[in-house]
Amino acid sequence: MYCGVTDYVTEKKIPRDTEAVQRLIQLARSASPGAPLYVIAIAAISNVASALLQAPDIRHNIVVIWLGGNAVGWLLHPDAMLNQVIPAPRLDNQGAWHTAPDRHPVTYVRFVERNIILRDFFTRWAAQQG
Repeated sequence: MYCGVTDYVTEKKIPRDTEAVQRLIQLARSASPGAPLYVIAIAAISNVASALLQAPDIRHNIVVIWLGGNAVGWLLHPDAMLNQVIPAPRLDNQGAWHTAPDRHPVTYVRFVERNIILRDFFTRWAAQQG
């Protein structure tokens, strides 16, 4: 277990540097697009955000499953289907979400068959454990 980020990454995009962030970067760099690192983030996503800000080259080697935070896609796109690619929303200092067309795309999903993803994750994890 590694000590992670204890504060949010703000709109200034200043990454936090912790053992957990460095380990995430290390693991992601040892992965590949064909055999990605699955990252299951719970609650705030500051560790993942910090890792991506410090090492943007890892973005093709990771699959992030974020179990937490506020579901914002429906606020910006109420006609969203079960999943849709939208520009990553931006949270301002007043706590309001805004459409940000200059931001990277994200896939917003209201429902996912998580068993398939988690089965793959645990199969790879078990194989690494020997």
